[in-house]
Amino acid sequence: MKITQQTEGQITIKNSGGVLYLAGLIFIAVGAYIFYTKTGPNWFGIVFMVAGLLPILGAQNTIINLEKGEGKLRILRKRLVGKKEETFGFGDVSAITLRQERHTASKGGTTYNYPLAFNFKNRLPLDFVFNLNRSSGAIASGQERKHRMIGQTVAQFLGVPFQEQAMPTITDAVQAIKETISEQMDKK
Repeated sequence: MKITQQTEGQITIKNSGGVLYLAGLIFIAVGAYIFYTKTGPNWFGIVFMVAGLLPILGAQNTIINLEKGEGKLRILRKRLVGKKEETFGFGDVSAITLRQERHTASKGGTTYNYPLAFNFKNRLPLDFVFNLNRSSGAIASGQERKHRMIGQTVAQFLGVPFQEQAMPTITDAVQAIKETISEQMDKK
């Protein structure tokens, strides 16, 4: 995801599903190789080719266009089969939020993802920068910086606040439960 055009009156952000297309093509090529060279059972090659179609069909290219003159935010999501376009007024957007999502694997290790979302006054937030790959360490901090820069740029362009939101830790959750119990006990 990157800002591909930025002027006083317009910002265009594009996100390509190129990695998924590439992964799908690799699976299809491996499957075709197995199928046609008989290096394995035919069904194994077919499974690889079908598995390659799934990411290609699921890959999505997103184009976000913010046009000050019109006061419109347009989000175009294109897939190999079909497209979806949504349009919102600038006045509908109340904030831009960068969330930190933490995921702990069953075998240990923590990965992070940093989706950006448009917060609206009269509807649920809409993610507009969301990476399917989760990163850890230095890659995650680079992803966070990049998404923060995009979010701050969009927020400033729209004239809305930029917010950062981290997932609560176990300590935060325990504290919230204690406070709720204490409040309920005080009411009795």
